Amino acid sequence: MKIWKIKTNDYECIDTIQGHTRGIAKAIPITGERIASCSSDKTIKIWNNYSPYDCLATLKGHTKEVYSILQLKDGRLISGSSDRKLLFWDLSDYKLDEEHKVSSVYCGCWNNLYEVSNKRVIVGGTEVICVVNCANYTVEEKIKSELFAGATFWSLCPMNDGGILGGLSNGDIVKISNDYQSIERIAGAHPKGINDIVLISDFLFCSCGDDGDIKVWKY
Repeated sequence: MKIWKIKTNDYECIDTIQGHTRGIAKAIPITGERIASCSSDKTIKIWNNYSPYDCLATLKGHTKEVYSILQLKDGRLISGSSDRKLLFWDLSDYKLDEEHKVSSVYCGCWNNLYEVSNKRVIVGGTEVICVVNCANYTVEEKIKSELFAGATFWSLCPMNDGGILGGLSNGDIVKISNDYQSIERIAGAHPKGINDIVLISDFLFCSCGDDGDIKVWKY
């Protein structure tokens, strides 16, 4: 993992952090001047967010690659993995909540885990988006459609009105209404899978594809 300093019209790598033994899927800032990272080595690591970027803890609990992490509004860290489990971590002592987890929820890509409201997250999987209640640790709803049959959600982006934008492994984009009843598809938005979708205004979003292109869309 590399730390970069943003300069005017330039970037400088100021440090390289080593510790994971396989590829790093995602890194995010968390409270307390810390960084959390997750990896294909099945672990999550917590680092100081300042030099010398010491590793504060290594979190172990998943049995397969950890692809996505998110700090909830209540302060906990949630992690998603290809082992089909969502795990919850206390960032005050870095302990796993052994009593609570959500099973049978596949999280196989790095940008498909988001908090959409207090203690509710959406998780993208193969042919489905799961709405998970992180207060009672249940899957409240599964969003399925023929429009994403045979494809995996590589990226999700909550919309300002409560709807969801989803980027699929087949290059399609879907727009899901806030009641999850209406689904529109942009077929062939990219010729390859869509790695990320980001809102850039109230009526524009951009998509980043495995084809190397970034596209801006009006919705």
